[in-house]
Amino acid sequence: MIYARRLETLSDPDLYPSYYVASLVYQGQGYVYLTPPQPDSMKFYFDKVYDLAVEQEDYWALATMHNALGIDELYSNVGTKDAIYHFFEGLKYSELLQNDTLSTILNYNLTVAYYVRKDPDGLEYARAVYNK
Repeated sequence: MIYARRLETLSDPDLYPSYYVASLVYQGQGYVYLTPPQPDSMKFYFDKVYDLAVEQEDYWALATMHNALGIDELYSNVGTKDAIYHFFEGLKYSELLQNDTLSTILNYNLTVAYYVRKDPDGLEYARAVYNK
């Protein structure tokens, strides 16, 4: 978190928008993965950066934000419907980026969301992901 904050202070959003976007995404992720649930803090950073990420077509940032939002929905709120929405949105961006690692993580998180939901279609989805 310290390094992400430092990157934000050193980044000029006009000169280096991708560094600025990355710093805010890392800070938002930190509130999902590294601290007790603080959704307001995570959403503060993601709200701050979302429009800029869309404008810059920063698919990594968009996929990563949707993954973090999906995880937050799944584990903090047990909101499987919203979690699944965010994971599919993240997959859309990771596929545009052609990032197999990020796609695999999002697909795995989708299978977990289906499992938590006790959705029988989730088993078929998990098999399809496994057989990819």
